[in-house]
Amino acid sequence: MISAEYAAGFFDGEATVSIINGAGKGKKVSRPNQSHYILTVSAVNSNPKPLKLLKERWGGNIYSRAGDQRASCFSKKTMWSWQISAQRAARFLIDILPYLCVKIEQAEAGIALAANIHSFHAGRSNPVPAAMVSYRTSLKDKVMEANKREYPDVSVPVRVT
Repeated sequence: MISAEYAAGFFDGEATVSIINGAGKGKKVSRPNQSHYILTVSAVNSNPKPLKLLKERWGGNIYSRAGDQRASCFSKKTMWSWQISAQRAARFLIDILPYLCVKIEQAEAGIALAANIHSFHAGRSNPVPAAMVSYRTSLKDKVMEANKREYPDVSVPVRVT
């Protein structure tokens, strides 16, 4: 079984947290006071083995996409993608959070969103309060900004013995 430590390292380098609008891009939400955000974690790699290990431990789905054969394309290899969402994604993030180095902010925001959604069961007669919709939107924005962030080239000191 894959360890949470290995999964965290793999996640830091090869994965992303997304908070997506469950209503679909460009679609109008039928109830404006309703929050349709969905937490999603995905990892992409040309080798499906680590993705299969992630799926075995945390669930989710694996998809493949044939490589692009155009000369200008970065990869001609088949690429594999592991995706997990909602409470399963939150469980994964909770498990790996203590071992993360890079994507801590995204993981914490994803966990907070899942907890917020889980704490309030909306329905037709029980719409999500405006303050809660604003909070969920702020978490989505936080993840989007953190995902855009570029990291400077950091020199690692060389140890001479």
